[in-house]
Amino acid sequence: MILFVGLPGSGKSTQAKLLAERLGCQQFSVGNFLRQKFPSGEIHNQMKAGVLLPDSLVDPLLEEYFLSLKPDQQIVMDGVIRTQSHIDWLEKLIKAKKIRVDVIVDLRLPEKEAEQRLRDRNRFDDSEVTIKKRVEIYDEHTARLMKMLHANQLPVIEIDGSGNEHEVAELVWQAVKGYVNET
Repeated sequence: MILFVGLPGSGKSTQAKLLAERLGCQQFSVGNFLRQKFPSGEIHNQMKAGVLLPDSLVDPLLEEYFLSLKPDQQIVMDGVIRTQSHIDWLEKLIKAKKIRVDVIVDLRLPEKEAEQRLRDRNRFDDSEVTIKKRVEIYDEHTARLMKMLHANQLPVIEIDGSGNEHEVAELVWQAVKGYVNET
């Protein structure tokens, strides 16, 4: 598994999609998964308002998905780590060898640039309030996530995400190609 992390708006989903296409494997975006799972109703309205969905709702869905994967299945994921519970849950799966994380790609981008990208993409859940909330949530959990990743001796590669999508995709590929099998 290749896991993308980074600020909201850093290009995680875009880069995960491009890398998955290059590798000929599946891409999984938690945000897209949840938007498809809840296209309307109260949960949809909570996402639209920038509310982080409760772990009690999200975790079982993610666990069901993760456990359906074959142990050696190559997959590119983004947006999976949003709370301390998710960090703990991911660590438990890694230690139990239920999933294998080959490399983590940390897309680095100045906060102001990430916020502008979010404004520019004009998605239903990208209001000024939700953008600020998502950045705060990311900031709150990033240090803990990185500590867990390093404690489990997982390779974390920082990539400058400020270029255009094709420039960043090439930087990502050059950084991860030694960790993955291209099909």
